[in-house]
Amino acid sequence: MATDLRNLSAEKRSIVANAEVIAIDQDELGQAGDRIYNTSQGGQVWWKNLTNGDVAVLFYNANDQLPIDLNVTWPQVSVRRTLLQGVACP
Repeated sequence: MATDLRNLSAEKRSIVANAEVIAIDQDELGQAGDRIYNTSQGGQVWWKNLTNGDVAVLFYNANDQLPIDLNVTWPQVSVRRTLLQGVACP
């Protein structure tokens, strides 16, 4: 992270300290995420393959002042309908 962790808000600290987020970041496959969608309002969608065959998808709002809509289809993130079993949306 390119920030001083001592200055993170409680909300942001809960995200970066989340065990699932850490597991995705440190996945043994070592593959970096790819940004596959970017809006002019700061919306981004990232995805990466994981060692066990799962796919991690991140919806990110870089504009923390305004809510934004991100409309992305599963095929856009290279996920076939048959793979949508067990989708985790915390």
